[in-house]
Amino acid sequence: TARVIGAFDESRIVYGPTGEVMPVGTVPLMPDLSQAQPILLSSDQSGTAIDLLLTAETRLASLDLRILKDTDGKPSNEQALGEPVTIQLDHDVAGTPTWISAPLPTEFQFEKDTRYWLALQAREGIAHWSVQAETGPRIGMHFTDSGGLAWRTTAIADGPVFLAGFFRIRSVPSRFKMPIELQVGTRDQARRVSLDRFQPRGRVGLSLDFDEVAS
Repeated sequence: TARVIGAFDESRIVYGPTGEVMPVGTVPLMPDLSQAQPILLSSDQSGTAIDLLLTAETRLASLDLRILKDTDGKPSNEQALGEPVTIQLDHDVAGTPTWISAPLPTEFQFEKDTRYWLALQAREGIAHWSVQAETGPRIGMHFTDSGGLAWRTTAIADGPVFLAGFFRIRSVPSRFKMPIELQVGTRDQARRVSLDRFQPRGRVGLSLDFDEVAS
């Protein structure tokens, strides 16, 4: 038996992992080194913020997040989002991989079957972006150390051939929606428990009996 008490965020995760994640490593973000992660969705999806799994190596790090258009399977220099989003990292808060949410200046529409790229570059300091093995179309993350003149496939030592940076898309629903599910346990013992039965109530305090739910 467990109790979940607290306030719900205004936004909801509409794309990307929830619960425990298992990075295979990290890739660096520096003033002279940018990383870009492709996004290709099967349906239209609006986003009001992007979550990124980041670590600050230096005491402070300032990052620029851009959404770029695609050109022949690589990031282009044309921005799909009109202006970069600044992310401030503090080593005291993000000294280990931490989900950092970056609100977008305006709601952005990711069109289905259209590839975009999330590009991150450190304006000041050094940070790291947690990655996993890509399970999609074998394009993988790309990096540039030439200011975007050339992009190459990102790799890490002893890692998979194609990498994917951890990210999530958030959106603000037009009406209250209960978070989709609760993760109980970790790794192989993890179980997902749906909270849909609380949807009509919009309650903030929940008391759950997992044996009852499982049955």
